[in-house]
This record gives sequence, structure tokens and C-alpha cells, in this order.
Amino acid sequence: DLLKDGKIVRLGYGVYAKARPSLHTSQPRTRACLAGVAREASEGLGVAVKLGRAAAAYVSGETNQVPAYIALNTGAKRISRKISIGISTIRYENDYGKRRCEDVGLRLADLLAESDYSQPRSAEEREWLDAPAAGGELL
Repeated sequence: DLLKDGKIVRLGYGVYAKARPSLHTSQPRTRACLAGVAREASEGLGVAVKLGRAAAAYVSGETNQVPAYIALNTGAKRISRKISIGISTIRYENDYGKRRCEDVGLRLADLLAESDYSQPRSAEEREWLDAPAAGGELL
């Protein structure tokens, strides 16, 4: 009944927000912006979120590029819930890739620091590099 009356709007599975009529279309819309509603809904679900990388860089003044979409960083948590209003949808970022690289210790700067390209290659390496393609590779 609340949905039909325009008192609330559905943002996603089990997620609703208070609504008011739009001044332009008289259709129900949320009382707060999508980012604020999504942050509140995430915290209600027990997931602490912060601004995505692009928005954080914009807010801190690192860039003047306005983010093209709304993204929230969930840290180490994985979220598959979709929160949207009309055609605007929240995207989620996490720190999985960063954590994996640090755990394995395969940071590019470390690999480059360990590599010494001034030394000549061994005969075995040179033979492997100079060998013709064995299959259908495009070299």
C-alpha cells in the first residue's frame, strides 16, 4: 500500500526508502540523493562503506575530474546487492586486488627493482627468445 501511495520507493531486494512526489513529474522519488540512500542502506545491512576511489580523489582535490558514476568502496567485503533508482545504479568497489598483490608480494615496483636488465642473457634464455613460433602465435 505504501508503494502504491508513493510514500516509499523500492531501491532493491528488501531495501526501501521514504519518498515524496517529484516537483517535475509528480512521481515518487527519494528524499535524499542516491549515494546517501545507498550508504544508509549499506550501513543498515551491517556493511561499512566509504566513497569510491574516483569520488574520494575528487573530494580530496587530487583531481578535478567529476566521477561518471556513483561507487562505494566496501573494503574487504563483497557485495552483490543491487541498489538503484530509475536508471541510476550504485557500483561497488573493494580492496581485493590490492590485498592479493600485497599478500603474494608481487608488486610491480618490487619486481622491477629485483630485475637487472644490464646483465647479458644466458645462452638458454637467448635460444628460447630467438626460437621461431611453435604454434599459431602472432609474434
